[in-house]
Amino acid sequence: MRFSKRLRWLALAAVVLGLFVVAALRIEYLDPYYAARRGGMDQGAAMISHVAWLSGVASNAASMLLLGAFFFASQEEREPASAPVSRFLAGATQIAVVCWGLVVVVSAVRVAMVPYTYRSLLEYASKAGTGLPQVASLWTDAIRTLISQLCVFAAPFIVFRRT
Repeated sequence: MRFSKRLRWLALAAVVLGLFVVAALRIEYLDPYYAARRGGMDQGAAMISHVAWLSGVASNAASMLLLGAFFFASQEEREPASAPVSRFLAGATQIAVVCWGLVVVVSAVRVAMVPYTYRSLLEYASKAGTGLPQVASLWTDAIRTLISQLCVFAAPFIVFRRT
């Protein structure tokens, strides 16, 4: 399957953004019992949370590898330019683009709602007399989620634009 130069550069941009997400990880996230030692949760819940987090990292890595393969795909392949694309692939990518596009939109709305969320949390914390999360952690979590969703969205979008 051939990809235009613009789509190949889009794949590279998604890989670079994904690498920024990976580079922003803090070392304590690699320790499955970090949250349990801080008193945030018990060890069993910490292990389940850690396994779920690691599967998300593996998913993002697989997505970045696929996008890297799209970027490095040779333009000079001997495949004809008008090779037929199966109807199943065209339909599946269209559905994936629409569904994942909605996920990206919700993630973008989440980023836009961080100031309102923080203000609401501040009100609830003052009423309950408890501490609240730092605003930087709210921003970084929302932006990290948006970027990783954009990276996952890029692969079906590139295939959809190709079909």
